[in-house]
Amino acid sequence: MKLFDLLHSAPKARGGFKIWKRAACAALAGSLLLSLTACGRRVEKTVTRTVYQEKEVQTVAPVQAGHELHTASTSLKRIAQSGLIELYIDETTYAVAVKETSQNKMWYALPQQDNGKEENHAAVVSLEVLQGGKQYSLNSQDNSVAFGTASYELTDSGLKVSYVIAADEKAAKKAAGDRSAADIAFDVSVTYTLEDGSFFAQVDCKPLAEAKSEAKVLKLGLLEYFGASEKGAAEDFLLVPDGSGALLRTGRETKNQDTLHFAVYGQDAALPAQEGVYSALVPAFGVKQGSSAFAVLIEQGDALATINAGRAGGETGYYQVGAQFAITPFAQEKTEDGIAQYVGTAGYDGSLKLCYRFLSGDNASYSGMALAVREQLIRDAVLSTRTVEATGDLPLTLNLTGSMPKKDGRLSTSEKLATFEQAEDLLVQMKAKGIDQINLCYQGALTGGFNQKQATDAKLLISLGGKMRFNDLYESMSIQKLQLFLAADLLSTNLRDSFSAGNTAYGIKGEAITAAKENPFAAYVGPPSFQRELRSLKSLEAAAREFMINTRKVTLTGYCIGDAGRLLYSNFNKEFTSRQAAAQQLAKQGESIGANRKLMVDTGNFYLLKNADIVTNLPLTSAVTQDAAYETIPFVQMLLHGMMDYSGASINLAEDPETQMLRSIEYGACPSFTWSYEELKAKEGAKDAPEVYYVGSLAQAADYYKQADQALADLRGARMTKHSMVQENVYCTEYDSSSLVYVNYGDAEATVNGVTIPARSFLRLN
Repeated sequence: MKLFDLLHSAPKARGGFKIWKRAACAALAGSLLLSLTACGRRVEKTVTRTVYQEKEVQTVAPVQAGHELHTASTSLKRIAQSGLIELYIDETTYAVAVKETSQNKMWYALPQQDNGKEENHAAVVSLEVLQGGKQYSLNSQDNSVAFGTASYELTDSGLKVSYVIAADEKAAKKAAGDRSAADIAFDVSVTYTLEDGSFFAQVDCKPLAEAKSEAKVLKLGLLEYFGASEKGAAEDFLLVPDGSGALLRTGRETKNQDTLHFAVYGQDAALPAQEGVYSALVPAFGVKQGSSAFAVLIEQGDALATINAGRAGGETGYYQVGAQFAITPFAQEKTEDGIAQYVGTAGYDGSLKLCYRFLSGDNASYSGMALAVREQLIRDAVLSTRTVEATGDLPLTLNLTGSMPKKDGRLSTSEKLATFEQAEDLLVQMKAKGIDQINLCYQGALTGGFNQKQATDAKLLISLGGKMRFNDLYESMSIQKLQLFLAADLLSTNLRDSFSAGNTAYGIKGEAITAAKENPFAAYVGPPSFQRELRSLKSLEAAAREFMINTRKVTLTGYCIGDAGRLLYSNFNKEFTSRQAAAQQLAKQGESIGANRKLMVDTGNFYLLKNADIVTNLPLTSAVTQDAAYETIPFVQMLLHGMMDYSGASINLAEDPETQMLRSIEYGACPSFTWSYEELKAKEGAKDAPEVYYVGSLAQAADYYKQADQALADLRGARMTKHSMVQENVYCTEYDSSSLVYVNYGDAEATVNGVTIPARSFLRLN
């Protein structure tokens, strides 16, 4: 494979000047490459990444030093106390433990029992390291404690444990200044502190980024086995951030023993997608054992984290949940010459920080975990202290699409689905049906329609009525106290209208990166999804500012930010941008956009929610299939309810609209619908096409809305304090206003505490 082809595959030509411009940029990038040959392999460098071409890659596991170094000991030294928790250190394994004094419960950083596997690599810290054609799996127990290179020192509120983690004992025992570039040895220090009854663990990654070793630290795992167990009691569980949240029941049998992986804020579009990795909106997880539990919030390094949950019958041999962090971006690709390894030249040099909150008694539940995480998110200024003003009726979220391209290509024509004048007529009909409060998210109203052109050039479509008609729509809605949001994609553009030079984001392989935007009308018009090119994060601030300037004369309630609420990626342009820095940039832009107008966010990655007023398409279920040992819960909703309104996926697009409506009631969500004003004909061969023509589901929506309004309208500002399954198919959600909402998904009526809930229905009690 040619060097130019390997690193700088140019995007498809899009005509005229742009073809020349892209070719010139690619040629310039190619001229910056430096090629070296060493040890029979080709090494190619650019500004932000290096490519190693290897014939094969060997995985090197650590040598087992002894199972006793991988399990907890009862011989502990007490270090500090704060509130109802105490911190201890095991001077043999250099692993810590935390005692919850109210329950006399000890939580260990290492498992209490050996998992019985030949290789038990449970550790306090784990590293994945790359050097040439070898990938090393190293850990604090086999590659530091066993070599005698671990130590600790006391601090004002805890202790600091330092490890020299190395591939061999000789390298481990060299002083930092005496190590050669060929030595695989890294200094890792974990600082543990107790503060206000919470336990914090922190790692400074700067020594890893600045190490002079030729080896690169790809990933770092921290306290992944804290609270690990071989089995659990009937009500014990692991809390994982799957969609709305889920419980992995450790005391119940299941055939699925796979380790589950949840990428915080989704997978990085700048890296190849990994199979079996699910998305997480919030960087939190937890463990319950008996009458004790803990919840964990990743306070620093959250955008680099993957939360992994193991099962006792799986590869780890334990029920455990913990976080692993991507320190250096990395990808592999099979080529004609073997395996190409793409490695970022800049590793993360910030801090990783975990906050543990311990719970006992009745608070040792996922409701208690949600309360603890919510409090910590507010302390960390990730969430605000705002409360929804629960006045009037419950709002219905209406996703109305103005224009839809018929194809995902350069010569695509568009089909009008709802003009601004037609939108006003639709609202009149909805009001006449008793839907008195509406949050209208107008999609596909800007240049390019649903497959929007880049935000800096996008204007309200003349074919839908232009700025004048849009302003008329807002005035009409404002009089009726309805809210109008203009949907906009800030991070992406359609492939027909690429970004100007330097503003395109590039992935680790040197390609312009894209992301798919799903088409809810695919059964009627357009492709299943639109591939959209992503923006260089360096240009985000200027683009957001220009977009707001361009729409300053448009009257509206606020903006609905689409892609920025669900996409987070690193950037391998001339200046590298990590995902952590990207999350900070998006949070800053969310603050600016929401400063003078209201802000609606699609999907709801938590870095963008501090200034949000409404979240749409918030998951109301989990991605992993439920079974007897895996249960979906409203963990995310318990964090957000009362702070902002939110709605789930549109009811009329669901495979089972009735179940989606009941789920909205159970999870305290506003009802949501996606409609066109124009009647559409389903494509030939389209099966089970959803009802998107408003006439076909308006009556149903009005009926659903009245039920939801009666149940939830006055609870919008209340905090969700408890949720539980009270019997099979029947769930109860409790609010701090002492209100209870029962939802019965069964086909027969159910009686709970003398109260009867009709089949496939709900009941509100005060």
